[in-house]
Amino acid sequence: MSRRHANLLLIDASLLWGFGNVAQKTELVHLDPFSAVGLRCLIGGILVLPLV
Repeated sequence: MSRRHANLLLIDASLLWGFGNVAQKTELVHLDPFSAVGLRCLIGGILVLPLV
């Protein structure tokens, strides 16, 4: 892997991390913390279900 490719992957990872934090903050404005965690687990379970 070239240095440039590695740097681009790091930038992509940091963008995903940052957008995830923004989404979480927006989500917590509308839901309480337990509902937010439950909703995330439900979405994650549905996404993984086809791989089982």
